[in-house]
Amino acid sequence: MKRHRKILLVEPEPRQVSRLKELLAPLAADFVWGKDGGEGVRYAFSHYPDLILVNTKLPAVSGVQMVRLLNMMGLRIPTIFVAEQAEFLKYKTNLPQVEYSCWISRMAEELLPKATEILDDAERSFRDVQYVMDAGEFLGLLSRHDRKKILVAADVQVVRNLCGQLEANGYYEVYSAIDGREALFKAVALQPDLLLLAHQLPTLDGDSLARLLYILGHPLPIVMLTLHQNPTLQEEMAHLEGVKDFWISGQCMADRRMFQDSVQKLVDLTERDKEKLDKAYREIDSMNLGGGSTSPDLMDDPTLFQEFEDIDLD
Repeated sequence: MKRHRKILLVEPEPRQVSRLKELLAPLAADFVWGKDGGEGVRYAFSHYPDLILVNTKLPAVSGVQMVRLLNMMGLRIPTIFVAEQAEFLKYKTNLPQVEYSCWISRMAEELLPKATEILDDAERSFRDVQYVMDAGEFLGLLSRHDRKKILVAADVQVVRNLCGQLEANGYYEVYSAIDGREALFKAVALQPDLLLLAHQLPTLDGDSLARLLYILGHPLPIVMLTLHQNPTLQEEMAHLEGVKDFWISGQCMADRRMFQDSVQKLVDLTERDKEKLDKAYREIDSMNLGGGSTSPDLMDDPTLFQEFEDIDLD
């Protein structure tokens, strides 16, 4: 039995969504609707569509930024940018690896043929993320839904020590990442109950990663692990509701009792706390993340992506 293809529509306007569904009706596909780029990223992980249609201009996280994030995490899903001609030309130089585009004025003639071409391409294959879970992580994800999930993202020494402590008490399902890009992927995919995040990480530092998770609207409690007391960092990140505390990694490794007690307190959040955190994420104003409306958008900052050779910003 041939499975139904799944198409993710990332578009804020319901009328436009209805129009897209109408034009693509001959494909007999299942449609998923995301209202902005943040939802687009989350639904790309949870639904794994065969095709994404995305408007370049979206609230909070734009279509361009959304595809950049997916590329950053290594998730390659064929995408058609759907936009007004002027809007498309405005963003053209910044569009990441544009393979397909369709101006809104030409949708009636061009959209269905382009979507059909993509979905009928027998040679096409997804270049999936390279991250893998070890046997313990995978079995834990499948079997122990009653236990809290904790993701530790730090260097190898800290990961080995803290994960060992957490696994020893048997209360948690423990996952790890040793660079920022892997941590971002696992945080979005796993949605852990607590993220212990080193401030300094390869490929993507903890500061930027926490801000990206904030933009994406994940109600994810985060503890920043630092090498020493860092009042400047704490002040800069004080407005990020997800960041619950700042711990010194050396102290966590040296004082096991203190570390385990502190973790237990954080994962035992009350339902009221969770509701408050959910509400905070729903009210995110991404323009304030950089400190004000005049600050450059985080994901438009080329330094955030300059280390990723597979992302073409030019």
